[in-house]
Amino acid sequence: KASGKFKEYFEYNDKNQLVGSYLYNETDEYFITYDSVEVIAAKYNYANNNGMGIMCWAYTQDTNDSYVNTIYDLIK
Repeated sequence: KASGKFKEYFEYNDKNQLVGSYLYNETDEYFITYDSVEVIAAKYNYANNNGMGIMCWAYTQDTNDSYVNTIYDLIK
């Protein structure tokens, strides 16, 4: 993402709720899906508003702690 070769996109469902994010490099035709900070926040808010919990699967792969920090910031 930092290389500037990828453009970020967001996906919405038919209720206009944010449900996903991905990066695409048109030149090299690379497609990468991931949970952006915006998607993490949307998932947290959905779970919280519907009486559910949330967890991070393999958050050790999150090298800059964006998953945990985003959830922590929303809980405060």
